[in-house]
Amino acid sequence: MVALMTKAIAALVLMLLTTQVAAADDIPALIDPSGALPAGITVAGEVDQVVRWQDKQGAHVAVFTRSVTPPRADGTSVATVTVVLFAKVKGSYRRGRSWVARSGRCARSGAAVDTTQVAVSDRDNDGIGELTFGLVVDCPRRYTFTLVEGNKAWQSRYDGQLADECSPIYRYQQSGSDFARAPAPFRIVAAELNP
Repeated sequence: MVALMTKAIAALVLMLLTTQVAAADDIPALIDPSGALPAGITVAGEVDQVVRWQDKQGAHVAVFTRSVTPPRADGTSVATVTVVLFAKVKGSYRRGRSWVARSGRCARSGAAVDTTQVAVSDRDNDGIGELTFGLVVDCPRRYTFTLVEGNKAWQSRYDGQLADECSPIYRYQQSGSDFARAPAPFRIVAAELNP
């Protein structure tokens, strides 16, 4: 009995640690920072996190990976972050679209996923999940916010400048966006973004 309770508590704790709380317009998604990939999915690079969700089109997986080239003799390297989408079709996962953000070559190259922007929702209430994510790269500092629904995607791009020479805080200026062509609920998301 104690062993059964312990397993139940452990399962509940794991669920709480890996599940995103769903808001009214969210599609429940499992955001797993462990990097464990579903059977049948392989990707290059170090897996940063895996997001899984189910919508009216079926089961989906987004895999976020990072990689850094070995440093050159001058100490510079290039960092890359990649997002790859998979959809389950007839019992197996098929690779879909992907996005790559790559830093410039520098001594402190970096690339990361802005985990505060990773979510799955259904803002337009059509039953199809919308994945959002932010990608940050250095040399020069750039931030890209992406919203994906089915086979469509919209992005806002920002260039970052240090607030001052003594601060690691960046101020961002929007350098481009294609959200003007997006459905109204998606334009609201982009308008509220403050990287």
